[in-house]
Parts: sequence; structure tokens; C-alpha cells
Amino acid sequence: MRAIAISLVVICHFSQGLDILGVCGVELFFVLSGFLIGGILLRTVETSQGFRLQDLVNFLKRRWYRTLPNYYLFLLLYAAVAAAMVRHIPPVEWFFRYGLFLQNFAWPNPDWIFGQSWSLCVEEWFYLLTAGTLFLTMKAFSTLRHGRAWALAVTLGLFLAVPAILRFALRDQFGDLRTVAIFRLDAIAFGVFMAWIQTRRPGLWNRPATLLALGVAGAGAALAIYGASPSATAGALTLMPIAFALLLPACYRAPRPGIFLGQWVGNVSIWSYSIYMCHSLIYLGLGQLMGYDALSFTGKMTYKVISLALIVLVSALNYRFFEKPMTDLRDPSLRNRRPVQDHA
Repeated sequence: MRAIAISLVVICHFSQGLDILGVCGVELFFVLSGFLIGGILLRTVETSQGFRLQDLVNFLKRRWYRTLPNYYLFLLLYAAVAAAMVRHIPPVEWFFRYGLFLQNFAWPNPDWIFGQSWSLCVEEWFYLLTAGTLFLTMKAFSTLRHGRAWALAVTLGLFLAVPAILRFALRDQFGDLRTVAIFRLDAIAFGVFMAWIQTRRPGLWNRPATLLALGVAGAGAALAIYGASPSATAGALTLMPIAFALLLPACYRAPRPGIFLGQWVGNVSIWSYSIYMCHSLIYLGLGQLMGYDALSFTGKMTYKVISLALIVLVSALNYRFFEKPMTDLRDPSLRNRRPVQDHA
């Protein structure tokens, strides 16, 4: 699923008129991220005394080791390329906004350079707000019978309901609902909900065929109405992550591909974060250097093949020599592992 998600995003940016594939890819990433985060939070609640301050700190530290070094590396690279190729040095305010994930917190993504960073803003605020809310609700319900269950239910309910309510209530005031971070937190929360289903309602989780059929139907409906109107788009942004979340049980049980294909799928999924970060930088930068608009059809195809090869190469090298060493700082004992599953 992760390999498919990043492939959809890259294909979207390689071909005009396929923006909907990028939409699907990012929504799939949100659901997968939520599924992973949900599993981590549920295990933490079960194995500790609720969700203590130290659990909150450990959770955020692990998430930030996983996401922030790569993010800030490419933030600087995009700024450098903009300065070199567009002859425009980003202002200090730009570094402040992007550095603190405020570029699209409660407003659409400016989409100047480093446009794909909007989804990282959604992710980071979800980590912070969800973990913080769970910590507070655990404190608030600590004296109640089944207090942990109440805290989980309230926290998850808030993040499933509030973003959707805001999205529908303010749908006519924003031109791009999809990239407003506080409107999109529910997309990740649906993945968390499926992690809860897996552990707390195994009877429902063990109906993959039924959930798969519902997911496929829901995804088709979401794609059919997306972009038709602000109300339809708000509805599609609710329906799409639900549909993708329903695919999880079937994909969870899917057989592994053959050795050759499995190796590539595994590598692409491992490199997916680096691919997501660098693909626009390489594709657009190389296109400007080669004068893409003046190229023949053969030249454009050659350019795309070279771009794709460079994206894979740069991503593999970045993962090996920067991303993974930074991630390993959170737990040196995992230094020699290939943590495919821990890749939100």
C-alpha cells in the first residue's frame, strides 16, 4: 500500500491531468500513518499506566526523529534551489512558517516551493494534538471505571468529528479544502480507528472481503464527487480516507509478492519518504535545466526516465546515509534493522 501510494504521487507529478492520483496517494499515506500511530498509542496505553507525561515525550521524540531531520534537510535544499534557479532567496518569514509547520495550519497551502510539505504539516500537528489530547483525557478520566477506554474514545471521537465539522462549516471560505491542516486531521484518525478495530473488534477486522467491497465502492463514490463543488469536495475528503481505511484488513492479509517484485516493493516503501521529499525538486529542477518545453516528444520521455532514475537513486542514498541514521538515533538497538512497518 505504501509503495502504491508513493507511486501514485510521483505519477501525478509526471503527467498533466492526473492530479486525482496524487490526491489518492496522499490520502492513502494519511490512513497508513494513522494505522501505525494508532497501533503505537494503543500499545502504549496497554503497557503503561495510561499515557503518562514520559509516554507523551517518548512518543513525540520518536515521531520527530523519524520525520523532522529529513523534512528540514529538504526544506533547506528547496530554498537553495529556489535561490539558484528562480533567483529568489526565501524571506525569513518563509523559514519561520515552514520550520514550525505553519504554512497551511488553518489556511490553504501557499504552494510556492516545497509544495508537498503541506501533508507533513497535517502529520506533525496530528502527532502533537492527538498525543497531547490523549495525555489530558487520560488525566481527566483516571478516576473513572474504564477510564482508559473513555479517554481513547473521547480522543478518537474528537479527531474524527471536529475536523469534518470544520471542513463542512467553512467549506465556502477556502479555495483548497484539501490542504488546510486542521480540516484534515480526521484522515489520519480513520487509520487510528482501524488500529482500534484490529485490537478491540477482531470480529469486524476479520471480514476483509466485506470491508474491501465497501472500501472500493466508497473510493469510487469519493472520486466521482471530488471537485464538483465545495460541499462535494468536503464530502469526498471524508469518504475517501474511510474507504481507504476499509481496505486495510484485506491488504494486511495479502500474500507477499515474489522475490524480485517483493524486493522492489519493499525498497520503494522504505524509500517512500525520501521519494516524496525529493521528487518535485529533481523533476522540476532537471526540467528547467533541460528546457523541458522546447524538447521533442522523445526528449521529454528521455527526461522523464532520467528524472525517475535520479529520484530513485537520490532517495536510496538519502535513506541509507541520512534518513535511517537519523531515525536510528531514537533507538540505537534497531540500527541494523529495515523497519518497513515503522515508516509513517
